[in-house]
Amino acid sequence: MDAESYRHVREPMKQLTMSETPEEIAAMNVFIRERSLATA
Repeated sequence: MDAESYRHVREPMKQLTMSETPEEIAAMNVFIRERSLATA
């Protein structure tokens, strides 16, 4: 999810996604779960 997404994301899911995002990707202000990267 882009940090400035047009889609509403509930706060618990947002926190989970942010906590599981690799630091290198989070530094670009983009948040994605690590498991999503593995299945992409």
